Amino acid sequence: MLKTKKHPLKIAREHRNLSQKQLADFTRLGTATIERAERGARLRPDVRQRLCDFFEMGPLELGLVNEPEVEPERKEVDQGLDGEQSSEASESEGNDVDRRDFLRMTGATLLIPAQTVLNLEPWERFSKALKRPSSMDQTTLDHLETLAKNSWQLIPDVTGVVSNELRDYTVTHLLNVTELLDGSLTDNTRKRLTSIGGEFSMIAASMSANLRDFDKAQSYYRASIEAARESGNRPLEAVGLASLAIRLTHLDQADKALPLVQEARHLTTQSGTMTTRTWLAAVEAEVQATLRDYKACFRALSDAEQVPQQYVSSEDPYLTTFSPSLFAGYQGVCHMRFGEPEAAYRVLHEALIQLNTPSISRRCYILTDLVSACIERRDIVEACSYARQALALTTQAKSPALWQRINDIYKQLEPWKNVQSVKEFNEQLRAVKRP
Repeated sequence: MLKTKKHPLKIAREHRNLSQKQLADFTRLGTATIERAERGARLRPDVRQRLCDFFEMGPLELGLVNEPEVEPERKEVDQGLDGEQSSEASESEGNDVDRRDFLRMTGATLLIPAQTVLNLEPWERFSKALKRPSSMDQTTLDHLETLAKNSWQLIPDVTGVVSNELRDYTVTHLLNVTELLDGSLTDNTRKRLTSIGGEFSMIAASMSANLRDFDKAQSYYRASIEAARESGNRPLEAVGLASLAIRLTHLDQADKALPLVQEARHLTTQSGTMTTRTWLAAVEAEVQATLRDYKACFRALSDAEQVPQQYVSSEDPYLTTFSPSLFAGYQGVCHMRFGEPEAAYRVLHEALIQLNTPSISRRCYILTDLVSACIERRDIVEACSYARQALALTTQAKSPALWQRINDIYKQLEPWKNVQSVKEFNEQLRAVKRP
């Protein structure tokens, strides 16, 4: 039986570990168009060009033409081989706006970046675009806002997983917004578009931090904060400042983190939801605990304790996922900072029981903090029980940030390496393939 030869486009796509849907999203085409192309169907010149630009390959290399050809300039709506209108420009694939209309509304700048900024990093291009005074209809803007809102579901604290592919997907949307900011926009449209870009930038920052790509994370956070500030979106700015403060604290720079989270709390005095405000208080508590300011820490924890007992997603637009169980997690960390393992164990154990989020990351954070508390209490058997649970979840998530936590507890357990429960954990760890 003859083996079917793979189409060159399919080979190029699979080489980058992309699904047809992902390639369609990256190139602003329909999934059906990618399917047709991989079957050898004829494509319009502009569609071929998008694919060539994406892969940085010629149409011959991608199998999009059989021989070099120069085609005459086509009208906006091309005709198929049988005289019917081609389908690749009109497939919506479930999006809120037709892809062909979307491309017409946003223009060629979505696909061809300005030559002067080609060599800049994505966050640099976004920041540069913010400084230029820059027509877009309401439908396009609404679509982008919906896209940004839905993209928050991709952050590691929600999905429990992180990958370069998800970050690339997010950065693609950020770059699209960046190019749109080059246009001639009304003040209100520019304000909304800038805020949308700020959201994409913050999502990319969260992903970068979980990939332990801290330099990029900080750059994306700062671009997001700049965008939120320009657009007057105080809650987004506050969440960006606090998120950056968390990363700085974890990098042993709590002294730089404190003014950021204090500014964030000030910004939301008259704005932001109760969920956002209480989360900001909890972040300050952890920073103050790291700086060993006991009174300031527990004063902030007292404010954070006002977190609504029932989590409501509409009250958490930027998905801090802050809830009573997460508050207990922050409380436990603060007790650990002040050498109070018994108090930390009680609140962390309760936090694990109360945890009502499917997030692998959140559960792993609490489990690894419980390991530390148990070690301080010299309860090594229970510490290893929590460590094995954390390892099993980390293996699913494949998050470099979570793997760092596993490495940390491995080092903490080193003095008890001859204890049977520690041996069993170490054997489980050796059997796991790390990223």
